[in-house]
Amino acid sequence: MFSEKSLSVFKGGQANIRRLAEGAGYSLCGGIMDISSGGGTEDDGLLVVFFSWLAKDAGFPMFSQRWVVEKEKTKHSLKIADCSTCGVLSSSHSGGHLMFIETPWERITLYGKGAGGINPADVEGLLLRSSLARR
Repeated sequence: MFSEKSLSVFKGGQANIRRLAEGAGYSLCGGIMDISSGGGTEDDGLLVVFFSWLAKDAGFPMFSQRWVVEKEKTKHSLKIADCSTCGVLSSSHSGGHLMFIETPWERITLYGKGAGGINPADVEGLLLRSSLARR
């Protein structure tokens, strides 16, 4: 399992979630406000990402890169044991990323602060505090 300490490098970073199912696909990207791995409770092995903001690609599956605010979803969770692949793709304290493939059609990638994702200033309908906008 992943410790709270090892996951803490992703706080302040971003998560990208892609689901490639016909008719129900989506691409989401959001700021990671908090992240938890269950920590020895009955939810052990459940990774939960809480978002400070979340956006969806309005043109998905064509990847238009027109991002609009997503107001319905505030968190994403997955059971790490159900993932067919998970691994550190890059490991650095200031960035790096970690990918979990939940099914052949769905994956979540976690990015450390400054390591990837989208510019929140480009998200239509998102009201930002100045500390969230990248310069």
